[in-house]
Amino acid sequence: MRKMTGTTWAQAACVAMLMGWPAGLAAQEAHPASPTVTPDPEMAEDAAVAVIHDLFDAMRDSDTTAMRALFAADVAGFPSSYVNQQNTPVIRFGGLDEFLTSVAGAEPGSLDERITVRDVIVDDNLVTVITPYAFYFQGNFSHCGVDVFLIARQGEDWKIAGLADTRRRGGCEGWLDE
Repeated sequence: MRKMTGTTWAQAACVAMLMGWPAGLAAQEAHPASPTVTPDPEMAEDAAVAVIHDLFDAMRDSDTTAMRALFAADVAGFPSSYVNQQNTPVIRFGGLDEFLTSVAGAEPGSLDERITVRDVIVDDNLVTVITPYAFYFQGNFSHCGVDVFLIARQGEDWKIAGLADTRRRGGCEGWLDE
């Protein structure tokens, strides 16, 4: 895993565009009168990765109440990038409620997303985590891709503030071993 601390304006703008936020939001400076409470970067990384593992543990248990508690209250749509049956690249935006509904209908143990934490970027109270994954349904391989999580500190809690992913069915052999 490669750990990076600090974020440039360009990186913040790219993350903002990925998450569908207005470009101006990424460029805003911190309010000069705002106090800064910067967590230890290693503690922030550990907390963010724990949230992600908690999400997939709750998903395996089909526990949507536990899953919802891991997301920021006002989290927006989640972009997914994939190639459709017509071989056309597509970006689809799903929401938290749609995600939770799909998990709620699953038999506990039937959904298994296996991840490898590849990159972690800590900047103040925002952590970006990149995790290649392989997804299994009822023990059978379904697809693989990369998840990009934005984990933000709210008070003393760390919450998922954004999630984007790619999805593909091929080219997944050894994907998590790289």
